[in-house]
Amino acid sequence: MALDRTLLEARASGRCPNTLRFLQFVRPAVLVGYHQRLDQEVRLDFCQREGIEINRRITGGGAVLFEPSHIGWEVIAHREDPLFFGISPPEVVQRICEVFCAALKEEFGLPAEFRPRNDIEVRGRKISGTGGTEEGGAFLFQGTLLVDLDVWTMLRALRVPMEKLKAHEVDSLLERVTTLRRELGWTPPAQRIKEAVARAFSRSFSMELSPDGLTPWEGSRLKELNEEFRSPRWIDRRAAGTQRRRFLKAVHRGEGGLIHLLMDADTARRRIRSVVFTGDFFAYPGRALYDLESRFKDTPAKLTAIEPVLRDFFRGGSPFPSLGPEDFLQAFRKAIQKMDYLELGFTHEETHAIFPVGADLHDLLRMPWRWFLLPYCSKDLSCELRHQDGCWECGACTIGEGYSLAREHGMKPVTITSFEDLMDRLRAIRREGGGGYLGCCCEGFYIKHARDFEEAGIPGILVAMDSTTCYDLGKVREAYAGRFENQTEINLPLLRKVLQIHREGKVA
Repeated sequence: MALDRTLLEARASGRCPNTLRFLQFVRPAVLVGYHQRLDQEVRLDFCQREGIEINRRITGGGAVLFEPSHIGWEVIAHREDPLFFGISPPEVVQRICEVFCAALKEEFGLPAEFRPRNDIEVRGRKISGTGGTEEGGAFLFQGTLLVDLDVWTMLRALRVPMEKLKAHEVDSLLERVTTLRRELGWTPPAQRIKEAVARAFSRSFSMELSPDGLTPWEGSRLKELNEEFRSPRWIDRRAAGTQRRRFLKAVHRGEGGLIHLLMDADTARRRIRSVVFTGDFFAYPGRALYDLESRFKDTPAKLTAIEPVLRDFFRGGSPFPSLGPEDFLQAFRKAIQKMDYLELGFTHEETHAIFPVGADLHDLLRMPWRWFLLPYCSKDLSCELRHQDGCWECGACTIGEGYSLAREHGMKPVTITSFEDLMDRLRAIRREGGGGYLGCCCEGFYIKHARDFEEAGIPGILVAMDSTTCYDLGKVREAYAGRFENQTEINLPLLRKVLQIHREGKVA
């Protein structure tokens, strides 16, 4: 990672020519994108236990597991070079990706194709993801060729964004990605792959490539940067400065990526102190995200003030491929709504665990609730009713208290035993009509199925679980079918608080 920065700086300052670089790792490594937060993207305990190293790329995009068989390929060049002068970043991306596709076609007979905005596919399956960044007129564009893949290690090492699995469940993941080994039935030597790619770039760009080592300046700069890139300050950099204050959190999924917004707000003055954006999107140039964040210091915390700032920033084009002002505005809308939660008596941490469905929180707290939806995974593992509706209220798990709370507040408790059961229950509630619901699920499940909840047409409030869930343990497939064999806990203190505020009618 330090060498990426070194070569980009060297090209920007004219200390080196355009460069084609290949890289492989001796051990598996998780690489998070430049704008991502480590705790949101990586299962740190698993990686430490399995000896998987962790670092941060200088490019954006999502977290990846880089296995020893994978081959990284990079182009470091200058925008003023005649090869790239006067063409837009998306055109540069397409031109470079098409050269890489040509290498796979000519050497291995694979029908590789570029799929905008940043994937290379073979027969509709992704075989290489790509991304890039730029500095001082130079750019670095990189890809990772999947030669082989341990999909289950990947799922356990990464907190795979649940939104990405919405339309393609875990069972179909292997149908969305492919590898050279899968396509060819054998594994080509790494050197043959590299030589084929080098020939394709040399021929397509009519240039001669000469293998070479680092210049004295590059070697010295690499030594300096190595210490920085080994440090927690670099690896966990997006968490820096976010732990001293209490933030309001919002998540929005756009066509071009996932946006996490952390907003530090002065609620008394209704003004924004600062914001931090993280996510799996790309930015050209990389500093664009920080430029955007800086525009919201001491801005009024209302959409009528935020929208003009966003429109002005995006005037002339978006530095975030496929993300526009409306995507960021949606994230702000969700964060600002949580300021009202604080006025109701919820803490900052509690606002992270409350997910309104079908209406804003104030309206939901005014309406009657008839149903209390509880997850089977919070029942005791030995309970005969774990995979059934009903509860003996024996005290062995938190579900018994949930059933008691439901009756106390005039609601009917229901155990949800699978995703299909949830959808059936919501359809039944809609047919019966009248009233909303209170429910429990983990944040990952809500993010993944937010659209399903909204489309069900039943207003409700979901409260996040207070324990390790199937998403944390990489067991989504089992949970989806109702076979998750771990015991979770519902968040009883927050549920009681929500119910108390609802009963007392504190909402004006």
